Amino acid sequence: MNDGEWWDADDIIKEESTVKIATLSGRLVDQNKNSFSNTKLSLVSDDNTYTDITNINGKFMFKNFIAGFYELYVVDSSGNIISTGYYTNFYDGDVATLNLTCDSSKTSVTSTENSVDSTSVGSIEGTVYTPSLETVAGLKVYIPGIGETVTDENGSFAFNDISVGEYEVYTNLPDGSEYLFRTISIKENVELTVKLKYDTASNASADGDDGSNWLWIVVICGAVVLVAAGVVAFVIIKKKKTIKI
Repeated sequence: MNDGEWWDADDIIKEESTVKIATLSGRLVDQNKNSFSNTKLSLVSDDNTYTDITNINGKFMFKNFIAGFYELYVVDSSGNIISTGYYTNFYDGDVATLNLTCDSSKTSVTSTENSVDSTSVGSIEGTVYTPSLETVAGLKVYIPGIGETVTDENGSFAFNDISVGEYEVYTNLPDGSEYLFRTISIKENVELTVKLKYDTASNASADGDDGSNWLWIVVICGAVVLVAAGVVAFVIIKKKKTIKI
């Protein structure tokens, strides 16, 4: 099955070894919805660390960082690192947008939407492409337990107000079998944009064959049996000759 990882569809076709990248952006505000400007944020994985400073509107962006599992932190004026509670695995081409609320009186940070009451939901939108970077229109995309939709003329789709959690995104191959795009992580009030590859050829080679593999197995097994039979016959004949002598 396809693992869901893929190159950036805005770029030209690349080799498999090309570095996979993602983007994270958002806004940092206080409990009264006032922007936190000139505040340092740090995006950390086991192998990489990226930093950014919020602008006058509290906005930040980590653009084209190496895909992988990351956690987002706020670094205060004293150098203390405060977890935002936001962590996720970024795949190649992912673009996530979130809003963070920092309670200045308690020096704590939480991911939240731009409203008073937080509802634990997020959203996902994306585009389906072929390996040759052509968009796929009219394709059913579904998330078990959530629902289904159909890509528009630009190959785009969207699911809104999804409960926080891990989900698998599927479609169907022409023969009706399931095709797994990838697993996604829905975070509270985070808008996730993804790029999905629909490669029927790779699935056909991975999930089935034309019977030639079985033919080769039968031929090889037959050859082994014939060789073994020949060895046994040779040993028997040799023993008979020895006995006569």
